[in-house]
Amino acid sequence: MGGELEEIRQQLAALTARVARNEGLRAMMDRDLADIKQRMDAQDLLLQALHVAQSNHTQRLARIEETLGRVDATLTGVEAALSGVEAALSRVDADFRGKLDTLVAMLDRLVSPSGSPG
Repeated sequence: MGGELEEIRQQLAALTARVARNEGLRAMMDRDLADIKQRMDAQDLLLQALHVAQSNHTQRLARIEETLGRVDATLTGVEAALSGVEAALSRVDADFRGKLDTLVAMLDRLVSPSGSPG
């Protein structure tokens, strides 16, 4: 009976040590799970912040695209106006050159090649 009692004490000591190790492992698991939860909470906050930033950027880009559309329309109007001005200047230039040629021809008739009038 003394041997059995000693064996039971050894088993009890082994079980006690095993339980202590399991408690330490369980405490480590609890700390690890708390750390994981904390990291996931931080990631959730980062994702929410990213969502807000992307939403703001999308709104800003939409406004920029709208403004660029208006600028493009304005430039198209300016280009059309400039084309009209160029056409008008071309007509004025042709008219001016025609009148200048007429004046030169009239002066040529008034002045002889030797420099004396006609």
